[in-house]
Amino acid sequence: MAIFKLPLKSQQNKKEKKSDTKIMTEEEAANADLARAFPMMVCGDVQFMRLALNEARGLYEPQRAQQIKSRLTSIAFRLKNQGTVFGYPLVSDVAAHLYQFISTHDTYDTNGLNIINNDILLLQNILWKRITGDGGKKGQEILAQLT
Repeated sequence: MAIFKLPLKSQQNKKEKKSDTKIMTEEEAANADLARAFPMMVCGDVQFMRLALNEARGLYEPQRAQQIKSRLTSIAFRLKNQGTVFGYPLVSDVAAHLYQFISTHDTYDTNGLNIINNDILLLQNILWKRITGDGGKKGQEILAQLT
């Protein structure tokens, strides 16, 4: 007859807690890495929006609206959803404003193009300066620029 020593329940719980802590630490580190990489991942998208907007300025309606809607809407929508996830809620706020503006207009005059350009420049500013969280005073200044 063999006698097996079973681990005590408290010893199992300690081991599980240590492994849970290790997993959480690795998860937190991975999230921090993604948050650091986020501006670099989406700066190309913001530059693409600037280029598409500049190309649209040279077009007449309805081609101008088609250009803006087809090339900017999906990027603005994606940035709206991703910003907060990666610790950049200002990106989400500005991208939401841009997405809403594009979605609710069928034509874009000079004033409309300037509003879109302003939002794109704000996104660029947030990403280049890596303004995370609510941005404090700078974040409030950025949100005040949304028209």
